[in-house]
This record gives sequence, structure tokens and C-alpha cells, in this order.
Amino acid sequence: MPPADRLQVPEDCLARCRAGDKDAFQEFHRRTATHVHRILHRLAGGSAAELDDAVQEAYLALWRALPGFRGQAALSSFVYGVCLRVAQHRGRSWFRRLRLGEAAAREPREEHGAGPERALERAALDQAVQRTLAGLSFRLRSVLVLFEMEELSGKEIAAQLGIPEKTVWTRLHHARKEFRRSFPWYEIEGAPPTAAS
Repeated sequence: MPPADRLQVPEDCLARCRAGDKDAFQEFHRRTATHVHRILHRLAGGSAAELDDAVQEAYLALWRALPGFRGQAALSSFVYGVCLRVAQHRGRSWFRRLRLGEAAAREPREEHGAGPERALERAALDQAVQRTLAGLSFRLRSVLVLFEMEELSGKEIAAQLGIPEKTVWTRLHHARKEFRRSFPWYEIEGAPPTAAS
């Protein structure tokens, strides 16, 4: 998996955001929108409309929280923390309504030079990953997404979730085990056999 891009927002833009500058916040939004959308999509899923609502809720929360951000932690950790709280708050109702096979709210991908067959394979894989993530508890899903997909360190995840770092590693172990057990390997051509095979 390619490394996740770290959020990069100029310090002067952050300073203006903390002072309540709406133009600066538009720049902040432009620079962070892909990250916020991706993390909420991975943590909470849901329909395209629900995801849009969650993204809007996250930006309202970020607008309110930015004046308190002093740069003592990485900006990415701050943004992920807000997204985690939004996803956790909205999560319960989303998963009651999540239907298997729902392909809404796919994160945008550029498939340079890939034919239609490859694009279909990629969409099927994305859908299978989202369904499997949706089946994990929020506690396991959040650690797995932050570590494997967003590439945060165990220490950063512990700080975001307010748990000991050893708990991060325990949850990650259980999340990986549950993901491997639940993932529909039979749907993916060339995938490794499961323990049941």
C-alpha cells in the first residue's frame, strides 16, 4: 500500500484559522479535504449522503477546535482525532443501515493506464475491504485504519484514542485477526486461501 500523505498546511494559514479567518479556513479545507474524507470513509462508511454529512460535521468541529490547536502534536494527529470523534458519534446509526454491496462513497482513485477490468477488480476489492471494516467494532476498526491505512505510529494512535500504547498493539492484533477471518477472500482472484480452505 502506498504511504499515506501527511497533512501539510502552512503555519501562517493555521495561525489565521485560529484567529477565525474564513478565507484561511477555506485554504485549510482545500488542503485537508482528501484526508478528512478518506479517514471518515474508512472509519464509518455509510452512504454518500451520510459521508458528506459526516465530513461537514468534521469541518464544523475543526472550525471550533482550531483556536485550541497550538502545534504541540502533529496536525495530522489533531485532524484524525476530530474525525475519530465524529465517526464514533455517528457510527452506531450508520452501521445499522449499512447494506452489503453498497458501493457509495468510494474514495477517488486515479488508475493511470489501467483498463476497465483492472478498475472493476479494484472497485470489488475496495468494496470487500469496506464491508469487512464495517463488520469490526469501532475499537478494532479505528486502530486498524489508523495504523495500516493512515500509517500513524502506535504512540500517535494511543494519544488519539486516549489508551495505553500496549492496548493499541493488543487491539491491532485482534483487529488483524478478525479482518483476516471476515474478509471474503473467495471473492478476490488470486487471494491467499483462508484457514478454512
